[in-house]
Amino acid sequence: MHNPYDHGSFPPAPQDPPLQAAPPHPPSLGTLFRIARLLGIHPLVAFVLFGCDWMLGALEVISFGLFVVLSLLVGLLVIPPCAVVQRQSYGDSWGPAIAKATIVGILLAIPSPLPSVLTIGLGAAGFIGMKHGNNTH
Repeated sequence: MHNPYDHGSFPPAPQDPPLQAAPPHPPSLGTLFRIARLLGIHPLVAFVLFGCDWMLGALEVISFGLFVVLSLLVGLLVIPPCAVVQRQSYGDSWGPAIAKATIVGILLAIPSPLPSVLTIGLGAAGFIGMKHGNNTH
């Protein structure tokens, strides 16, 4: 007897993808410490810039934004001392020290205290990197 629901042959079922090897193990703790050392800034730099950023932010709020130019000026003026501290105390070569100092100078020049949270995060990474990374000092 003929089945009314049979419409001929069905297309073949899709094949499952072949099993892949398990991903490599997660990075070791030593690798994470080296990354923190590479990306971090000296904690003293982070602490000072955090305070400066909040003081400049309060000044901008009180003055209704009239002192934004002062934030830009202070952001430019902190680049050389931050680079020297990164070079002498943290042990970076001049290239990374100037790059990190420029980044935190730009963060300080932004007329808001909110980017200082990123500065504190970089300082925390720097602290971890100093304590556990390949510190030569």
